[in-house]
Amino acid sequence: MINFWLAVRFFSFFFTWGVFLPYWTVWLVQSKHFSVEDAGILVGTGLAVRAVSCVYVFPYMCRKISIYHLTWLIPLISTVIVIFFIPIHSFEGMMVIMVVFSVFYPVLLPMNETISSLLSREHSVKYGSVRSWGSVGFIVSLLIVGVLTQSFGDDAIIIIMIAGCMVIFLSSVYSTPNSLKKKMKKERKSFFHLVESPKFIWVLLICILLQGSHAAYYSYGAIYLEDLNIDKIFVSVILMIAVLAEIVFFTLSNRLFKKSAIFFMFIVASLASTVRWALVFLFESSSVFIATQLLHAFSFGLAHYAFIRYVNEEIREDLVPLAQGMYAALAMSLSTGVLTLLSGYLYAVNQQLPFLGMALMTTASLLMSGVLMIQSNRKNTVRKGGMTSEL
Repeated sequence: MINFWLAVRFFSFFFTWGVFLPYWTVWLVQSKHFSVEDAGILVGTGLAVRAVSCVYVFPYMCRKISIYHLTWLIPLISTVIVIFFIPIHSFEGMMVIMVVFSVFYPVLLPMNETISSLLSREHSVKYGSVRSWGSVGFIVSLLIVGVLTQSFGDDAIIIIMIAGCMVIFLSSVYSTPNSLKKKMKKERKSFFHLVESPKFIWVLLICILLQGSHAAYYSYGAIYLEDLNIDKIFVSVILMIAVLAEIVFFTLSNRLFKKSAIFFMFIVASLASTVRWALVFLFESSSVFIATQLLHAFSFGLAHYAFIRYVNEEIREDLVPLAQGMYAALAMSLSTGVLTLLSGYLYAVNQQLPFLGMALMTTASLLMSGVLMIQSNRKNTVRKGGMTSEL
């Protein structure tokens, strides 16, 4: 029952994520008539606010309110806020709503991961299988957005987003585990508690580079394909390929990588990412873009799985919300927000340039993963010699 409840939560959240991540820029440009640069500023600012919210607001709420109640409270607030996007047309007004929305809605991402980590310590949670339902939700939303925008235009995007947020709320009030009623320890946990560990710093920096490298793809991938004269319905199908690869990965992740070292998984993810973005940069071809979609299983899926493995195995329970918040804030938000802004200007110059920047970032993550491997091997050698050392 716990696994089913988690699967429903992941499915419903990533259904909306499948609307917001690839299509929010499209909606701002096509329905609200903002320029690509202005849309990039709005989305990038929202991602920056989301970073602050995840690293400060989310841990604070966990200390004041039990996650049991937050599971339905945050989706309810998000649903109300997203409705206010409809009547706003000015850049300033849209910026205000985007900032407010970004304080609450993105918190659902670290919240779901925190819930999964906490429940896995008391129940038999199969993370890979459960998380794969989030990818299914993402695919379903891509398919629905593709069909409805083809028939009714890009105005359908906001309606789907509102409906999706309502589904999150409804799914949140169903059979929430009682074990989530406890509050976290009330003393404030500073991020210094985590960064005291050099290994956490290396892992987080690698994730920042790997997840941030998806910025151009998330915000401009749909527009890029449309610029290649791909019909809207086929744009959704192409984007679905990456998520299908992600589903297959999460379904098989425990069997394939359960015993793999953290550094090894990051090395594989970095190699796959570098190849992916380099090919898109070098070849302005829909066929090449489609082929590289399969690498999403590793560029995103394996990188994410490696971090979750690290948190579950090496982070104290009372520090889990902070660790997940920092991951969501820095790797999934701030880096993506900053690079979305940069990608918008690069895209205006040449639509291939953003992907070159992404390839350079993942090359850096590959080098850092190599350093992590060297330090991990050094730590193991010290232990075999009868000494202990913290990485």
